[in-house]
Amino acid sequence: MDVLGYSLQEISHITGTTIPAVKAALNRGRAGLRELARQPGRPARAGMAEPERARLAAYVERFNARDFDAIRGHARR
Repeated sequence: MDVLGYSLQEISHITGTTIPAVKAALNRGRAGLRELARQPGRPARAGMAEPERARLAAYVERFNARDFDAIRGHARR
């Protein structure tokens, strides 16, 4: 919802859950991110193999271009 712009109804349909369940999951996720942001120090950097690095780079490129259809998988490059 926050990144790709799906509505609560769309997320509910995609995940096969109720709107209250989607709201609860979003709340838990946001709270978890706030907690991580409050922790001191930098998290350890996880290593990635080349295929994962390439996939992440493609995602970032599409996200920065605001090509959300490509991110969602509706449009292929």
